[in-house]
Amino acid sequence: MESEVQTYLFDLVEKYRLANSAPAIQLTTEVRLSELGLDSLKIVEIIFQMENKFGAQVNEELLVQIETLGDTIDMFAIGAKCES
Repeated sequence: MESEVQTYLFDLVEKYRLANSAPAIQLTTEVRLSELGLDSLKIVEIIFQMENKFGAQVNEELLVQIETLGDTIDMFAIGAKCES
C-alpha cells in the first residue's frame, strides 16, 4: 500500500508543480512540503485528492503536523481515519 500511496502522491505533486511552473526538485520522502514551490492552497488540494483516493479524512490538527512527503505517505499508507 505504501508504494501505491507514494506513487500517487509523487504524481500529484509533479502535476501541480508543472502546472504552477515550480522549480524542478528531486522528489523523495525527505522533501519538506515547503520546498515544493507550491502555495498552501495547492498543498491542501493535494491532501484533499489523497483523502478521496484512499478514503481517509485528515483533520486540521493533523494537517498542520505534516511536514514532509514521507509524513504524508505514512499518514495515508496506514489508512488514517481521523474525523474533523
